[in-house]
Amino acid sequence: MVVNAIPLFSRKRGAKLGLQVLVGLAVFLLANPAPAGVWRFAVIGDTRGDNTNTPSAPWVNTDVLAAQATAITNDQAELVLVTGDLIYGVASSNDTNLATQYAVWTNALAPVYAAGIPVYPVRGNHETYGDDTTGTAYLAAFSNSLPVNGPTDELGLTYSFTHKNAFFAALDQYRNAHQVNQDWLTNQLALNTKPHVFTFGHEPAVQMYHSDILAQNPAARDAFLNSLHAAGSRLYFCGHDHFYNHAIVSTTNGGTIRQVVVGSGGAPFYDWDGAYGADFGETNMAVKVRHIGFTNGYCLVTVSNLVVTLEWKGSANLTTWQTFDTYQYSLTNRSMQRVNDYDGDSKADPAIYEEAAGNWTVLFSSLNYTSGLQPVLGSTGWRPAPGDYDGDGKTDPAVMSKTGTWWIMLSGSAHTIAATNLSVTNAGPVCADYDGDGLTDPAYYRKASRTWGVLLSDSSYQAVTVTWGASNFIPLVADFDGDGKADPSLYDESSGEWRTLLSGSGYLDVSATFGGPGYEAVPADFDNDARTDLCIYNKTNGLWQALLSASGYAAASGAWGSAAYKPVPGDYDGDGRADPMVHAATLTNWMVMLSGSGYQGAEMFFGGTNDAAVKPLWREDLVFLAFGDSITYGGGSSNDGPATGYPKLLEDKLKQYFDGYFLSINRGNPGEDTYDGFERFVETLDTTDPDLILLMEGTNDHFYGNPFDEIEENLRNMVSTALARGIPVIIATIPPVISNNYRDRSEQAARIAAFNPRIYSIASDFNIRVAPVYEAITAVPGWESSLMDQPSANHPNDAGYAVVRDAFYAPVTTGLNSGEY
Repeated sequence: MVVNAIPLFSRKRGAKLGLQVLVGLAVFLLANPAPAGVWRFAVIGDTRGDNTNTPSAPWVNTDVLAAQATAITNDQAELVLVTGDLIYGVASSNDTNLATQYAVWTNALAPVYAAGIPVYPVRGNHETYGDDTTGTAYLAAFSNSLPVNGPTDELGLTYSFTHKNAFFAALDQYRNAHQVNQDWLTNQLALNTKPHVFTFGHEPAVQMYHSDILAQNPAARDAFLNSLHAAGSRLYFCGHDHFYNHAIVSTTNGGTIRQVVVGSGGAPFYDWDGAYGADFGETNMAVKVRHIGFTNGYCLVTVSNLVVTLEWKGSANLTTWQTFDTYQYSLTNRSMQRVNDYDGDSKADPAIYEEAAGNWTVLFSSLNYTSGLQPVLGSTGWRPAPGDYDGDGKTDPAVMSKTGTWWIMLSGSAHTIAATNLSVTNAGPVCADYDGDGLTDPAYYRKASRTWGVLLSDSSYQAVTVTWGASNFIPLVADFDGDGKADPSLYDESSGEWRTLLSGSGYLDVSATFGGPGYEAVPADFDNDARTDLCIYNKTNGLWQALLSASGYAAASGAWGSAAYKPVPGDYDGDGRADPMVHAATLTNWMVMLSGSGYQGAEMFFGGTNDAAVKPLWREDLVFLAFGDSITYGGGSSNDGPATGYPKLLEDKLKQYFDGYFLSINRGNPGEDTYDGFERFVETLDTTDPDLILLMEGTNDHFYGNPFDEIEENLRNMVSTALARGIPVIIATIPPVISNNYRDRSEQAARIAAFNPRIYSIASDFNIRVAPVYEAITAVPGWESSLMDQPSANHPNDAGYAVVRDAFYAPVTTGLNSGEY
């Protein structure tokens, strides 16, 4: 349902954010650098001889090829691409047969083969000399070592393969002259899940020396280049012209791609007049970056996660190789930028999680927001931890338990479940791509010990842990410096302080102040510059405020939401910018302002009142047991029971001010004293397994006149039993009672006042917190009439239960902020 557009994020000029250096270099992942994320491949081409003009090496320039093979092996390349014209070919019946020529070629490349480095060639025009168009002799030489996944009539000639985080397509251009098999390539690119795309063939797309190139079929050539640009490819390697040339080629769909001619492998050198596309009227289609002639050389490409560095290395003596051209680019990290994209269409999908049953529901934007995924994954105590763990461009549903177990449904493997354990307790997920390889890394933060732990996917999931944090801070997932790696970050709502370790600056610890009490941190990339922007959300009035990194951290703000709504930022329209989305579980309502439509508002109804929106923000998780008598039960409230008792009120308040799952278990037993309470205490723990116990009991003991020591012993026994199980306890002072026309409770009131100091003694001895319920109620002027249920005279009324709730809220949130539960 489209609603009226609301102008969000009106820019405030001149507002700047200054990041203040705190402590210099902070070691995080630097303790375990990521060499496993760095690998190399080489590109060679036009290694042929010149027939009778080079009598010592008529078919293959073995001197150059052997020297390149040694250099490439020394460079520790993991594979070699060959852009055609390996051999001279058969020009007449007197020439050496093709099998012999290919044997000469492979022998010259012996250092590469001996090192176990795979070689991936394509045919050049010289491979067709004396061979038929199906490449019988060529296939006899190479088919056993090449993938056979190409088009039916190009098996072994056109093919694709993957290596680590890259996809390669080898494109034959002679089965069908001067063109690639576009239908096959389009399908391959659509199926690809790797971030890097490299293609190679023999013929250039834009003319330099030769005219028998892909430009002979301009429409097909343009479709080819457009498909590469659309797939995010940056480099097309080719040969044919016997020099090195690096050009920026324009595509008809508004993009560019780098054409890299690597024809410098030993074939006779060609000159070039510097004009592109002269025979085709395409002089403006390419711009020269670097041209190097009359020098033998090869390309070495280094892939460091999402960063690619291209070098052309040349040599005058075939012994010493020097880098003459360098080009580097970095891909946007899809796993950091595309959050909650379960269908891989580059749009965030609304998703909900019902923790009690582990039910997920995801609405696929590609299916017009109908249900596309409904797994059952998790249960109480399991927090959602979605991410792209397999690198297929789709978010995988995942959960983490409080005992450190992860379950991940891998979308690239038909949503089969992978499991791992990080051997940690009372921690929450902070999953993100910390090593920049395009895969989400399982990661946690434990507030109690301020410990970060990450399994680095690019290092065979090597575990890295570091202690970094401070009291009251919650962890954030962000890439503030835009290097494609998550920066460990923190936010303290009480002060508005942000802290982050900038991965691109050696994990430098920096800070900024933005926000404060009542403002939730909602970092996201709102301006599409691949850097996370600081953003806060006012939990009362729905005001969003962001500092936009692309504009010098200029401030932008707008209201969208209210106290009933929680922020769920994401790129819901696929324009690369995060959109302000809010969700109200109580209303089952979602509202979004789409940046791609001028921040036009839209809403829909989806989910249930017990469902939480899945989002990449820190999520608390607390199941607490409220144990006591009829005051815990809710006697004297408007419902005279749990629906309006303090445990439910506390649950609702926690849900209002914290993101996460909160469940109150009310085990108030009317009429019970502490002896009876202890009798059922163990069984209650066995059946509820809470994270926290709120203990408030003793009112009836003082009505019955039970001895103080007996009451204290019973309370101590309950506390020690819980602590022995590792369950924290907050103990409350016993609420006051009154005397009125209905009841005379003066003796009971005096006993309660006299006994309550013992509550503090119990708390001190066991080092637990106190909820000062008695003090909170009696501190309100006129509390006897305004906060107490008059007929019973020993129960609060609704207003009184709100005071009880708040007396518990403070110590509960102190424990939440310190990570005790």
